[in-house]
Amino acid sequence: MRKIVLVPCQFEPKSLMPSLRKRLEELLQIPVHIENMYCQPELFFDAQRSQYNALQILQSLPEIESQKTLICTAVDLYIPIFTFVFGLARLNGCRGIISSHRLSPRYYGLPNDAEILLKRLIKEAVHELGHLAGLKHCRQFDCVMANSATADEVDIKSEFFCPECHSRFLRHFNT
Repeated sequence: MRKIVLVPCQFEPKSLMPSLRKRLEELLQIPVHIENMYCQPELFFDAQRSQYNALQILQSLPEIESQKTLICTAVDLYIPIFTFVFGLARLNGCRGIISSHRLSPRYYGLPNDAEILLKRLIKEAVHELGHLAGLKHCRQFDCVMANSATADEVDIKSEFFCPECHSRFLRHFNT
């Protein structure tokens, strides 16, 4: 069985990492660890966009075949074809990234709410780990693998896989 490693990289608020780890372990029934890894998102800052290139950040980190690594950051992420992303992961890959930046209610001018932020982070973490397990976007609106272009869409979906996506996820991690 593989393991999942969460890597905080300029992540805020740090106090959410243990809760994120615990909930992912409960949901996925896979060991989840928090480990430090050398990560420098500032090397991939695009001054014109005032954002960080998620793909370049991922490519700068080592691939460890025996684990799924999920970088957790607070920097504003983008990829060239989108104005922003909440996270990014290659299908069947080993590395993914999520950002709290646009998942935070504060980004939208609302009061800070750690509970809402944690729920959104959990959903995006499960979503990106699903991609790492080979899952594509799901058409069921409440499946965690449904595509989310806004924070409201993240709120609508569940933190759970639909039965079909769950079965595929389990097959990947049990091989």
